Amino acid sequence: MNLPPSTSNRFLPGESAPFLELLECIPSPLEIYLPDGTLLMANAAARNLPTFPKDADNDHCIKAAHEDDRTAFLNAITKRTACAAPDRSYPNTLTSKPWNIMRLRTLCTPVCDAEGQIRHVIVSREDITALHTGTRFQRLVEDANEAVLVIQDGRIKFFNRTALAITGYSPEAYLSQPFHAFIHPEDREMVMHRSLLRMQGKDVPNIYQFRVIDVNGEAKWLQINAGVIEWGGRPAILAFLPDITQLRQTEMALWESEIRFQMISENTGDLIILSDGLGKTIFVNSALTRLLEIKAEELQGRSITEIIHPKYRSALSGLWNRILARKNVSPQETLLVRKDGSHLPAEISCFAIEQENSPPYLGAILRDISARKAAEYELEQYRESLEKIVGERTSELTETNAKLQQTILRQELAEENLTKEKNTLEAVFAAMSDGLSVHDRDFRILFQNAVLSKRYGDCAGQLCYVAYHGRETPCTNCGLMACIKDGAPHWFEMNETNDQGNLFFEMGVSPVRDGKGTIIAAVEVIRDITDQKRLADQLLQSQKMEAIGTLAGGIAHDFNNILTAILGYAELSKFEAVPDSELAHNLAEIIGASRRAGDLIRQILTFSRRAEFKKQPLQIHSVVKEALKLIRGTIPSTIDIRQEIDGDCGTIMADVTQIHQIVMNLCTNAYHAMQQQGGLLVVRLQNAVISRETLDTPTGLKPGNYVRLTVSDTGHGIDENTLDRVFDPYFTTKKQGEGTGLGLATVHGIVENHEGVISVKSAINEGTTFDIYFPRVETDFAAALTGWGETGATSRQARILLVDDEEMLIRLGTSILKKLGHTVTALNNSQDALDLFKKDPLAFDLLLTDQMMPGLTGLELTKECLAIRPDLPVVLATGYSEATSKEQAQAQGISAILWKPVTINTMAETIQQALGKKE
Repeated sequence: MNLPPSTSNRFLPGESAPFLELLECIPSPLEIYLPDGTLLMANAAARNLPTFPKDADNDHCIKAAHEDDRTAFLNAITKRTACAAPDRSYPNTLTSKPWNIMRLRTLCTPVCDAEGQIRHVIVSREDITALHTGTRFQRLVEDANEAVLVIQDGRIKFFNRTALAITGYSPEAYLSQPFHAFIHPEDREMVMHRSLLRMQGKDVPNIYQFRVIDVNGEAKWLQINAGVIEWGGRPAILAFLPDITQLRQTEMALWESEIRFQMISENTGDLIILSDGLGKTIFVNSALTRLLEIKAEELQGRSITEIIHPKYRSALSGLWNRILARKNVSPQETLLVRKDGSHLPAEISCFAIEQENSPPYLGAILRDISARKAAEYELEQYRESLEKIVGERTSELTETNAKLQQTILRQELAEENLTKEKNTLEAVFAAMSDGLSVHDRDFRILFQNAVLSKRYGDCAGQLCYVAYHGRETPCTNCGLMACIKDGAPHWFEMNETNDQGNLFFEMGVSPVRDGKGTIIAAVEVIRDITDQKRLADQLLQSQKMEAIGTLAGGIAHDFNNILTAILGYAELSKFEAVPDSELAHNLAEIIGASRRAGDLIRQILTFSRRAEFKKQPLQIHSVVKEALKLIRGTIPSTIDIRQEIDGDCGTIMADVTQIHQIVMNLCTNAYHAMQQQGGLLVVRLQNAVISRETLDTPTGLKPGNYVRLTVSDTGHGIDENTLDRVFDPYFTTKKQGEGTGLGLATVHGIVENHEGVISVKSAINEGTTFDIYFPRVETDFAAALTGWGETGATSRQARILLVDDEEMLIRLGTSILKKLGHTVTALNNSQDALDLFKKDPLAFDLLLTDQMMPGLTGLELTKECLAIRPDLPVVLATGYSEATSKEQAQAQGISAILWKPVTINTMAETIQQALGKKE
C-alpha cells in the first residue's frame, strides 16, 4: 500500500527517500512495521499478494494479518531474532499460477538501533509454490483427464484443474468448504463412512461410484480410486476421480432400449432375426419360433439362410450386399421353410446395424404374406373371370352381373382378411408406414414412432385420449380398456374428418405382459385405409361402366345393320327418282337423317371404346350447329341457347364424332347446372391469335393461331376446391344415379388427343365457362367438306362373294353391287360360303363378308379362305370390333374395312381400294 506522505514523514527521516525507492523496486514482497504493528511501508510485490489487507487506511496492518503471521511478528520482537511463520496456501488471483493456488513462506526480522532497542520489524515473504509441488508433478497432475484431490481432516488440501472443471466451483470454494459439502446428499453418508474406515486402515473398496453436486445444482457421477498417503507429515487420502456421468447415462439408455425392444419384438406378429451378417443367428423372437415351429435354441448359432428356401438364398445374399454398399433396398418376397419342411411365403426387410471396429449385424423383419398371396391369387382369378364376362353378348348380361357381384363379395372378404393379418403389431422402426405407440395401464403414452410424432407431435408422457383425440375422458370404444379387461387383441375401424375430407383408419391393440403374465402395457397400431376404401368404390364404378359399354356395343351393332338397310335402299331409290323432284328431296332428307343417326352410333361406340377415329380437315362450325340442333330438343324452354358462331373461323384437324361429343357433353353439363332455376347457355366459336403478350392465357397454350370454342352457363357455379378436380375420372358432384363422372374427363381426353387445351372458370352463383383452343390449320375450304355426291360406274367390275347373316342386308348389298356393275354371289350362311369357295377358289375376285355372324365369324371365314387362296382381296364389313383396327386387319390379310352404316359411295370406293391393293 502507498502510505500518505504524513505517515512516512512522521516515522522515517526525509533522507530515507532514496532508500524507500530502492525497496519499492525489489521483486520480493517486503513490508516494514513499527514494534506496535503500525505499517510504515510495503513495496509493490507485497501489495499484490493475496495476504495483503485490502483496507489501505489501516495503519496497524499486522493486526489484520493471519494469526500465524502475528505470532511470528511477536516472536521476532520478544526473541529479538528472525522468526518464520508456517507455510500457507492462499487462493491466487493471478491466472498464471497453476491451479490458482499460491504457497508463501513468511519471515519476520527485527531491526535494532545502536542501543539495542527494536526500531522496526521487516516482514519478507517468499513464493515457494514450485518448491512445494514440483514443476514436473504439477504438470502431470494438471494435465490429467480426471480429477485429483488430496483430502485431509475432511478438507480439500489439493486439487487439479480437472476437479474445478467437473463441478464448476472456484478454488476459494474448494479451500473454504469441507469435502462432504460437494457430495450428493444420498451418497454423502456412504462416502464419509468409507473414508473414515480407510483412514483407520480397515478393508474398504478402493473403487466405487458416487454423485457430486456441481455449481448449477446438477448431479454428476464420479468413480473414485482412493488410497492413503502422507501429506505434510500427516496421513491424507489421495483420490483419482474420473467423470463417468455420460457413461452412466449411456448405460441407462441402453437398458431402456433393450426393455423397449423386448416389449415390442415379443408382442409383434412379424418375425424378427438378428444375425452376424449371413453367419450365426444371434436373436429370434417368439413369433418366428411359433410360425416356423422351431425352438430358439435350435436357431442360435446357425445361419439365417437355413430357414430360407434354397431358391431364394442367392437373392438374400444379393440383398445383403446392396445394404453393405449403402444402396436403397425395398422389401422382397421370399419363402421360409418350417421344421416339418412345409413352406411359408413371407416378405423380408433387411437393414444393417453398425458396430464400432467390427462388421455390421444383419437385422431382418419377415412378415407372413400367405393371406395376401391367397388374395392375389383370388384377385387374378377374378380378373380372368371379368375378361370372360366382358366378352359375352348382351343376352348373358343378367348372369354376368350375378357372377360379378359374387366375385366382388369374395374379393372384399379376401381384402378384409388380408387387412386383419397385415394389421398385426409391427416393430418400431423408422421406415414403417403405420403409426405405433405403447401405452401403460393408465392410458399414458410410453413410446410412439415417427409416424405418430409427425402427425401429433411428441406426446410421450401424455394421456392418449387427450393427445390423440382431444378428449377429457377415455374413448367409449377404447381398445386399450378392452385389451386390459380380457387380455386379448382388439381391432376396430374409426374415421375422422379434416380439410382433406373423410379419412378412415384401422386400429389394433395387443397386450404386453411381464414375466409373470401380468398385463403391464399395450401396443397400439393405427393404419390409414382411406385409399383402400376409395379404390374399392372406383373398382365398382369401373365394373358398372364396362357392363354398360358391352350393352351399348351390342345395341350399336344391331342398329348399324338396320341403318345400313335404310341408307342403302334410300340411296338406291334416289337413283330412280327424278332429280329435283319432291321424292328426290325426301330421299335426300332420309339419307341425311340416316347419316346423323350413324354419327349417334359412333358416339355410342366412342363411349364403349369400340369406334375408330380419323382426323381430317374439318370446319368445326357445321358440327357445332348440328350438335346444338340435337341438344335443343332435350333442353327445356326455361334455358335459352344463344349461338355466337363465326362461319369463317377456319379449319382444324379433328374427328367429327369426337367434336360432336365435346359439344354434347359440355352443353349437357351446363343444362344440369341450370336445371332448377333456368338460365342462359352461350355457345361461341371464333378465331383466336395467341402471342407471348396475350394476357390470361391457359397453362400449356403455345403462341399460334387457334379456333376457340366457348361454352358458358349462368348456373350455380363450382367452388374453388371442386374446380381443381372437375376433369378427374369418376369425380362428380351429382347425386347417385345422376352422373358417371366421365363426361368432363372424356372431354379433357379428346381435347388432348387433338393437341388442344381446355380451361375452366367458375364461381359460386356466377356460372361456369369452358374455353377450348384447337390448333388452326391452313387448308382449302373445299377439302374440309365431306360431300356425298353421286356415284357412277366403277372403274373395275369384279365377281364378288357376298356373305351376311341378315337377309335384308343380303338383298340390299346385292342390289347395290349389281348397280355398280359387279357380279354377285350372295349367301346368308358363312359355312355354306366357305364350302362354295373351296369348290372353286378362282371363281371370285373379292370376298365381302360381315364380321358378326353365327358359326364362322367374318374373321374366321377370311382366315379359312386366305389359307386356300392368299391373294384373295377381302373386305370386312363391321359396325365395331376391338380386334379389327387397320393395323390388325392388315396383319390378318384383310384388304379393307367397310364401316357401317354403308353408303353406295363408300362401298364403291372401298371395293376399288381392295381390288387395287391385290393387283
